[in-house]
Amino acid sequence: MNPTPRRFVLIAGLLLSLLPSARAVNAIVNADFVSDTDPWALKLASGTAASLDNDAGWGRVLITNGGSSKSSVALEQPLGRPLQSGVTYTIAFDARADAAKSIDVMLRTTGGSGTIDNATYGISVGTSTARTTITYTNSGSDIADAK
Repeated sequence: MNPTPRRFVLIAGLLLSLLPSARAVNAIVNADFVSDTDPWALKLASGTAASLDNDAGWGRVLITNGGSSKSSVALEQPLGRPLQSGVTYTIAFDARADAAKSIDVMLRTTGGSGTIDNATYGISVGTSTARTTITYTNSGSDIADAK
């Protein structure tokens, strides 16, 4: 028996603040999904099923088989610039789902070496659109290949 399909809708923006008084720079391409879904990519674990499309400026993931963990279905994009050491970043997005759920928001390396230390956040997503804002300070070395 297949589980009931659930929709997860996400728009995201990663803003870079170089200095407290510096102007923020959006490091996410197509943060508002006005250019369909590119360059966002849907990564699925074996045995899962989901699709990504654009719905009136929202990125929409329809999950028909979510697998056994939150990481089985991932919406991701390489960042347009490196994460710099000592810089604080703001991750801000609006999200809603057909049924309340928990998701992980994380920064990780493109090369497959895993998540960046202290950059994984468990977020509750409800049935009404809500803004989530996370701050992350890169206390390690520069990371050229973050996503």
